[in-house]
Amino acid sequence: MIQGIYLENLLERKLQEILALIQQRIMQKTTWMGVPAFKNPYDFWVYQEIIYQQKPDFIIEIGNAIGGTLLALAYLCDIIGKGQVIGIDINHQRIHEKVKKHPRIVLLEGDACEMFERVKEIINGSSNILVIEDSSHTYENTLKVLRTYFCLIPFWGLFYS
Repeated sequence: MIQGIYLENLLERKLQEILALIQQRIMQKTTWMGVPAFKNPYDFWVYQEIIYQQKPDFIIEIGNAIGGTLLALAYLCDIIGKGQVIGIDINHQRIHEKVKKHPRIVLLEGDACEMFERVKEIINGSSNILVIEDSSHTYENTLKVLRTYFCLIPFWGLFYS
């Protein structure tokens, strides 16, 4: 791993090597307030734009790892003064203590599709929902989760405002 080197100093390297360095940096070093996020910071930039515009009542993140993204989403809710974050994952043993303690975060452990009825109970009819699917990254699972949670997403607000 090359540390402390700027990309402009790597112009002689193959693109494949540079992309690997960028991916390694993103997946191994991106944090929110010290909690690993395993999230591309550009994705999160888009999240904050959507959250600022839509001001969702609930944000459901499916796939949480250590919880950096959950914590960042909760902080955004703090900033806009609105919203709860529901984190769903098969296993929350690795979730950071900061995440567990944040009052806007609810953690649900189990299969996201099997947890759907519990999620509906928590959101209690709210219609302003943002769903982030970031779980196993397999085609079959992603499609199943998106088909399950599709009915909660108010698409018209994102595309026609």
